Amino acid sequence: MKLQDEVKYYLSRFGMSKSHMANALDISLQQLSAWTREKLVLPDYHMEKIRKFIDTVKMVDEFLQQNNLVM
Repeated sequence: MKLQDEVKYYLSRFGMSKSHMANALDISLQQLSAWTREKLVLPDYHMEKIRKFIDTVKMVDEFLQQNNLVM
């Protein structure tokens, strides 16, 4: 799964807005939105922030599922 698809999936799964994610990662909403639509290539430092964010959300999701706390 491409990273853009993972972002869309986990934002939807946890009911989080792109605006919230952009603020949390200190990335502009316009950049994040364009990137998720594959209209923009982000610099490596933004990509690293996004990867870390998704890795963290995956761990939370796995923990919730393993403990029958599925959202």
